[in-house]
Parts: sequence; structure tokens; C-alpha cells
Amino acid sequence: MGIEPRDIKVLLMPFTAMSVIAFHALKREQYNIVGFLDNSKQLTGKTYGGVEIKAPEQVSDKQCLVVFCEHRFYVDNRLQVEDLLYTDCAYIEDYVDFNGAKEAVEDVDVLAFSSLVPTQYARTKEKMSKYVNERPKCLLSKGDFVVSAASLAMDESECSSRCPLHGRKSGNNDLINSIFGLRKGGKRVIAFLARYPFDVEAYDGYLKAVLAADELFKENCSRVYIEPDSNETMCMGMNLQIINDSLMCIRYSRYNKKHISEIRKLFTYCDMIYIHSIYYCYEELLDGVEKPIVLDVHGVVPEELEYTDTAQLKLSTMNSETFAFKNFGKFICRNDAMIEHYTKKYGTPRDKMIKLPSFSEVSLPQSEHLVQCDEKDGQICVIFSGGTAKWQMIPMMLDGMSQRPEHRYIIATCESDAFKKLVEPLDMLEIEILSVEPEQLESVYCRAQYGFALREDIIVNRVACPTKLVEYCVFGIVPIMLSNKIGDFDKYGLQFVHYNDFLSGTLPDNDTRLNMAEHNYQIARKMAEEYSVCKQDLLNLVLGMVEGSIK
Repeated sequence: MGIEPRDIKVLLMPFTAMSVIAFHALKREQYNIVGFLDNSKQLTGKTYGGVEIKAPEQVSDKQCLVVFCEHRFYVDNRLQVEDLLYTDCAYIEDYVDFNGAKEAVEDVDVLAFSSLVPTQYARTKEKMSKYVNERPKCLLSKGDFVVSAASLAMDESECSSRCPLHGRKSGNNDLINSIFGLRKGGKRVIAFLARYPFDVEAYDGYLKAVLAADELFKENCSRVYIEPDSNETMCMGMNLQIINDSLMCIRYSRYNKKHISEIRKLFTYCDMIYIHSIYYCYEELLDGVEKPIVLDVHGVVPEELEYTDTAQLKLSTMNSETFAFKNFGKFICRNDAMIEHYTKKYGTPRDKMIKLPSFSEVSLPQSEHLVQCDEKDGQICVIFSGGTAKWQMIPMMLDGMSQRPEHRYIIATCESDAFKKLVEPLDMLEIEILSVEPEQLESVYCRAQYGFALREDIIVNRVACPTKLVEYCVFGIVPIMLSNKIGDFDKYGLQFVHYNDFLSGTLPDNDTRLNMAEHNYQIARKMAEEYSVCKQDLLNLVLGMVEGSIK
């Protein structure tokens, strides 16, 4: 007899809304779920659904299958488990819809989840409300990915050929046939080297930009998203997911020569290649490919890694960047500062550089909206929107908060657990930590008059265009800054409060603040207009490249 689900001891990590969904879906398939793993001291020792939440180092029996939920956002967890020598791992994509769990929303165990992590309960219910009733047709086995809803929309006869990842294991013929399918109706095909943005966090400027590019091209072109698997093993199969008649996603192993060969053959059936970030510029994949190639730079990756002391990755990305600027045809930059940086660094001709500003796809409110943002009961509210990356200067921001305890503070972040630990020493302050969806940002921003945007005057920041700084301008939030040498904002004449003035309590009066907010709002309008023009220019350029009229 083969291995039955009940023979597999499963640990789910971390304890999140997704792992609760996984818990109920896998229990229905009779898997032996022995616990949750989580590093939160507030959760360890508690129970959910009759199983205990433990820290990874507390589990004595490592002969278990650890299932990582939303693993792209918890890379450190995977590395931690590997160091602790657990037997094997499986992964659940962060955009997976688990089937057969819909009715669990009324389950007492799920309701119990709300008492442990109340901020995630609403999102758990929302995700469960989207599930189809069909049960999973594939069993979870070691080394596999958990099945998702997208892979279950098939006839029973097809199931045996499908991989437990969201697609099927594919040979080159499958890939080429799928490309021909995308060409129906005369559409051209663009190969995007990137992860397709199934879910976009409110704070993730990179994925917002990937989604904006996809929206720009999807009416005129079919898209193939190609990304290396994060597990990066040589033995994994190449996986193909057909989303609809103009979109498919492929995952492959960088370390499998057959995969590289098949992807290179696939390029010959595409009309151009669009690369999101230096991170996807692999010389073994792209060297000698005779197709128009556009690199969307997104940021100065080697310098960012040097700033964060990641030496090995810095060397790898520097080699990739050098290869790209020597061989590719066009480069998309966020601002004039970034264009100037690369023309100086590599001597790249200016006509190869394309400007596409970062601009949130938000509706610009009427400027009269700004006067509504007066201080509540005379108390000033200061917001921070973002994560804990080194360049965000979080220790300096928290020090500033501690020196001005008379203000209210909001931290809007996807790293709420990390911030809760960071603000523990500031328990006397009024600090609200929120994890909000993109559509909720406006209501949160409208509560604040000032916003932290602390950046050092270094190259990483001089070429940046932080999404949050654009959003501050849109919603009448005057930025508190250490340096205004950020992208083109200095050139635009951005008005701001210097961090030292904030510390000393030297803030503008209300009329002056509103005038500053109005001035910055007009900058946002100018950026929106520039974005519209540049976006259309990029569309025309790419369509010309895929038609062969532009090299």
C-alpha cells in the first residue's frame, strides 16, 4: 500500500489566516496535522483546533512535513526550518484558494482563531467566501506544492497529468502549443520575466508597478510570466499554469539545464521579452537571445544590497546588471535621477532610457479635499506607511516619536508583528498599528496631517520614487524628511518639514501646512499627467517593438 494522508505528520507555518484555511482543507483530506509553527511569543503555547502552536525549535520530532503558508512573505521561516533539520517541506502559494473549506467559516475552531489573531479574522472570512465547493483531487506529498483552485478547474481525466502546483508538469511541446494558443486572434506575445502579481499588498511598490505594466499591455498582447521557483531544486518539474486565453505562468528551476533550454526555445515564439528587475536577469537564460529585450530597472539593486550588507548577492546582481546594460535594447527608469545614474555608470545612450514615473493608480481628489484634514481636537496625527527595510530609518523614526509624545501616530504596514515588538518600549505613546488593504489606504491617510519619509542622502534614495511619498502628496500629508534628495522630488520643489524641526516642535501653523499640502498636491497632479504621457509612450514603444518596426 502507498502512503495515505493520515500517515503524513504535518506542521503548518506560520500561524496566519492562510494556515487556518490550510488546516481545515487538509483535515478534510485526513492529513495528520500535529501542530502550527510560529515564532511569535504571543502565540506559542496557545492551541487552535486542538493542536498546539509551537516555536520551531520546541518540536522534538522533526520527522514531519512542514507546510509553509504564504511562503514568499516568510522566507526567513523556510531558512530557519532548514537549519533545524526538519525532514521535508511543502509550500502553499500566497494566492492559493483552498477548496472544500468554505463551510469552515462557521466552524467553532475558525471562530476561535478570531480571539488569537483578531486583525486577520476578517480577511480569513473574506478568503473563505470566495472558495468553490469542489474538493481537491490531488493528495499532498513530500516535496510538492499544495493544490490550488486554479489547478482544479479541469475534467477528472486531466487530473493525473496535473502537478500539485497550480498547473501541470510540462515538456517543450506543451509550452510551444500553449504559446500558439495565446496567439489566437492575432495577438502578439510578450514574455515577462517576473512573478505574476496575483495579490498585491497595499505597501508593495514593486508589485504595484508589475501590475500597472500588465494592465497597460493586456488589451493588445498576450502575456507569459516566467519565474524561477523559490525552492530552486534541480529535480522539480517545470510547471505551467494557463490563467485565461491571453495569460499563462511558467515556473522553472534555474539549476536545471533542460529547463533553461526549454525557456530559451520558448523565447523564439515570443515577440519580445520584458524583464522586471535585475533579479531576473540571468545570463544563462538570456545570452544570445535574438528578441527585443526591455529591462524595467525598478531600483539600483547592487547599491541597495551593499547598503544592507548583502555582499554575495551584490556581486551576483552587479554581474547581471553589467550584462543587461551591455546587451539589452531599452531600459525603463522611474525618474530623471535614475536615468542620469545609469547613463553615467554604463555610458548608456539617453535614447535607450525610457522614463515611467511611479504613480499610484488612485483617483486624485479635488484639492478642496485637503482642507478637511485639520487636526482633531487640536492633536496632530503623524502616519508612517511602509515596512522595516533598513533605508526606512525605523530606529530614527521611533526615536522621534518618543521625543514628541503629544502627537498621535499611525503605522500602516504589512509587517505589523515586527512593529508591535519595535514599539513595545513606547507603550506610553498613542500608536496605532494597522494592516490595511489597498482600497482602505485613503481612509487611513485622511486621518493624518504629517507622514514620516526618512531617507538618507545616498544613491539608493537619490534615484528612488517611493510610492508612499507620492501618496502623501495626493492625500495632503506633509512629509517629515531627513533629506529631500529623493528621485525628482527635489526638482519638483517638494515642501516638507525637516526631521530636526519635528523634534524641536517647530511645525508650521495650520494655514501654512495647508498651503504646503496644496503645493505638494499640485506636484502629484503634475506627476499624474507625466505618468499618463510616459505610459502611452511606453505602450507605443512596446507595440512597435513586438511588431518589429522598432528595435
